[in-house]
Amino acid sequence: MKIRFNLLLLFACAFAFQSQAQDWNPGYYMKQSLDITLAKATIFEASSDYGYADGICFMGVYLQKGEDVGWGARLESGKEYVFIGGGDADATDIDIKIMDDYDNVLEEDVLDDNNPVVKFTPSKSGVYNVRLKLYGCDADASFCAMTIMERYATSVPVSNLNEAVETAMDYGEYVNEQYPVKFHDVDNQWCLFGAIIAEGDSETITNMDLGFEDHIFIAAGDDNLLDADLFLKDSNDNVLEKDVEPDAIPAIRFTTKGTSKYKLEVTNEDSNGKSLVVTCVLTE
Repeated sequence: MKIRFNLLLLFACAFAFQSQAQDWNPGYYMKQSLDITLAKATIFEASSDYGYADGICFMGVYLQKGEDVGWGARLESGKEYVFIGGGDADATDIDIKIMDDYDNVLEEDVLDDNNPVVKFTPSKSGVYNVRLKLYGCDADASFCAMTIMERYATSVPVSNLNEAVETAMDYGEYVNEQYPVKFHDVDNQWCLFGAIIAEGDSETITNMDLGFEDHIFIAAGDDNLLDADLFLKDSNDNVLEKDVEPDAIPAIRFTTKGTSKYKLEVTNEDSNGKSLVVTCVLTE
């Protein structure tokens, strides 16, 4: 069933959330990993002619020490890309590798640090397997993030990044007060996605393994976003649940079956220009 949250209560509490440390630990550490990674990307953007790639341009994941996660990145021949990784304060060594269909490593950063940066210009267009690994950590696990940048691509103001991430994390904290939740942590699955979406366009996350769990899916954007819709679909594009109410923070609740693959689609229905939208996959 779709959740109908009390948005007035949420935003009445927003200033309190921002003025104190978050009580919801998953949100606190996920935001920490995003802040570190996006800060590095912003510095890189300011000193070069790179911008955030259209579509999904950053993502977050919860990894055990030694685990890795892949992302199928569709890249265009001759375009120059940069992949930047980072983690929360416990992450000490993070690696990024770009691989072809035969698992050959095309480019990598496997230095002993928590700040991998990989530049890559594909010789042919296609989907490449980008893998991020939490090689070292001072705890048993950490939240990690990765951003995708492209030369001559869209420049996103830092304020937009902050707005979208803050709104998503605050909303996640509010959800946690109603239904105690954590970020989805099935093996080789990301749990947070940031995308630049033009008005009238949508982004779809495919091939999602969601397990046998009760999930809450939320989306939130920067101040440009006026109305967003969220759809959970099966592998045949049948809509299983949706939130198409006229608001900027759609949310749906659904119990998934581990034998199925899912798609999550977020649509920018109305905005003042392109919007940065953050979509989170939470588990009760």
